[in-house]
Amino acid sequence: MKPIRGGLLSAVGAALLLLAISPAISWAAYPGANGRIAYVGLPRATSCCFNVFTVLPSGAGVRQLTHDRGGEGDPSWSADGQRLVYLDGAPGALDFQVFTMSADGSNQTRVVSDNGEDNFPHFSPGGGRIVYAKDNLPVADSDTPRRVSIFTIRTDGTKRHRIVRHYADRPVWSPHGRRIAFDGSPNGARRNGMWTVRRDGSHLRRLTLPDEGYWDETRDWSPGGGRILFRRCHGTGGRHIDCEDWVMWADGSHEQRLGWGNRYIYSPAGDRFAYWAGETDDAIGGYLCTDIYTSPINGSDSEPVTHNCETDYGDAYLPGWQPIPQP
Repeated sequence: MKPIRGGLLSAVGAALLLLAISPAISWAAYPGANGRIAYVGLPRATSCCFNVFTVLPSGAGVRQLTHDRGGEGDPSWSADGQRLVYLDGAPGALDFQVFTMSADGSNQTRVVSDNGEDNFPHFSPGGGRIVYAKDNLPVADSDTPRRVSIFTIRTDGTKRHRIVRHYADRPVWSPHGRRIAFDGSPNGARRNGMWTVRRDGSHLRRLTLPDEGYWDETRDWSPGGGRILFRRCHGTGGRHIDCEDWVMWADGSHEQRLGWGNRYIYSPAGDRFAYWAGETDDAIGGYLCTDIYTSPINGSDSEPVTHNCETDYGDAYLPGWQPIPQP
């Protein structure tokens, strides 16, 4: 068993100091004061279903917002901090759909109702639309390429519009609302990379072209829309994957490697990270348990938010930080 808690912070080093004086970057959180942290949890006592929880950054006040309806995931906050968009599906199903709910877990409402698996939902800055990726699962033939496309839809489930055809994944709306960042090889492109597109699907623009054997994954926009944070991954030795975090300007220039990544996000105030990490077992090739952590962006000591690995309670991962708009 190999603990990897805090591994990100020792690797990022001086590169983080550059971001300490730049605008905050956040995935699933718009700018503001630091509110509650939403995350996906799997209580080991039930071992039934993934659910959405929220917790204060101190670790106090844990609230379970969904209750074993199926398999929830990908919680992301609206810019006003009043709503969450997330995924919900029946246990064992591959057709997760987009839902919204209030910050306290009330008013859970299905937004998308069709075949296929929805992923990575994210509110527009105004909160009136949601961008998300849709997979053509299930795929009976493993040789058949996945055909993931990006859609936007009103929060009432109307006016759905496909803006990018396959393969396009992990969309994140820019804070100014004019462009959407995503990764993949859209519209027949031969190579993976990071891209942006206007909200109406026009002006598709490639930002990165990673080396052969590497691929990029979307993480964050800076609040001012000037920077994009992403991960660059490399698969070696079968299933083994190495990923590092990078930052670049929104036009794709000035790529800068930050270090080995642990799926982290910035707080809305831009003063801390939230990320998930855990304990791994090389024999099984996966995590034994995971927890949510936060840390100052200068790379100093991290603080646990959840304590699942210590208590054998279960898993906590995929954090999203609630923004509290300032007057």
